[in-house]
Amino acid sequence: MTHNRLVISTTVSLDNNTFTIYNEVLLVMDSNLFNHLNDLANPRVERTKRYPLLEILLLVVSVTISGCDGWKSGKDFGDLKLARLRNFLPYADGIPIDDTIARVMRRLDTKQFQQCFMSCMHSISKVTEGEVVSFDG
Repeated sequence: MTHNRLVISTTVSLDNNTFTIYNEVLLVMDSNLFNHLNDLANPRVERTKRYPLLEILLLVVSVTISGCDGWKSGKDFGDLKLARLRNFLPYADGIPIDDTIARVMRRLDTKQFQQCFMSCMHSISKVTEGEVVSFDG
């Protein structure tokens, strides 16, 4: 079975000690998140589609798993991890500003997003034959 892995790290300082926390997002090639999210309706009008929806969604899933708090920290995370994110999608225009991320997520059909995400999780469960897949490190 072929896997792509996106390893996300967060550096935390505590009492003059620095720790790096690694979270790993497992993207299974035959049943990956992108295939399932492609079915998600894009809520934007054509003129406001500078950043592809899949790029915004990969960023949002990554920052959520990494524990970022808010769209501004998500934007900062994306800027820091842009090279790594580009292993999966082009991000030709870089990372969108926090207002753009928030606007897209606010307009997204959350029920449809949940269905797409759950479909991906069920598919991964089948491919991994029920093996536990940790998304939060």
